Amino acid sequence: MGRDHEPAGHPVSGARIKYHYDLIGRGLAWRGNMEDTAEFQALRREIRQRFIEL
Repeated sequence: MGRDHEPAGHPVSGARIKYHYDLIGRGLAWRGNMEDTAEFQALRREIRQRFIEL
């Protein structure tokens, strides 16, 4: 979830889904111990970076 911003940069009220992560396409769905994989660690870094933008 994230907020949109008006042209002046101020946040608009409400929230919407801004990003979709395809866990199947990334080979992470239905996988045991996925937290230990390089793919999961990369996804976690990507999501944390996105939070800065929201």
